This record gives sequence, structure tokens and C-alpha cells, in this order.
Amino acid sequence: MNNVPTSHRLEALSVDIPEACRLTGLGRSKLYDLLGNGEIASIKVGKRRLIVVAELRAWLDRLSSTQRGA
Repeated sequence: MNNVPTSHRLEALSVDIPEACRLTGLGRSKLYDLLGNGEIASIKVGKRRLIVVAELRAWLDRLSSTQRGA
């Protein structure tokens, strides 16, 4: 994949919990709180819990628009 130009690389469609924490800057406990109360949706594939990257973006958009309106 190192020889593939950046413009042709695919972005991840989903990420595991540690990667979602890294991408958002959230701690593991806070992320699980958000998953538990339905603010962020996740999917289960086998034993793995995955979060669709678009779901993380949507949550951040909702959060930022709520805070802008406050």
C-alpha cells in the first residue's frame, strides 16, 4: 500500500474501539458511555465491536451544532 498514491488510498469505513478513541480523543470509558446511551451507534461482527466512521463524524457534527446553539 506504500506505493499507492495518497489520493487513491481508501479511508477506513469502520474502526475498533481503541482506534475510535484515538480518532476522537475520547477515553475508553467515555466512549462506552456514549455507546451505552445510544449517542453513538456501533455494530458487532463476531466478537468485535466496530464503529462506522461516518457515525463518529455524525456524532461530532451533532455535538458541535448543539454547542454552537448554546
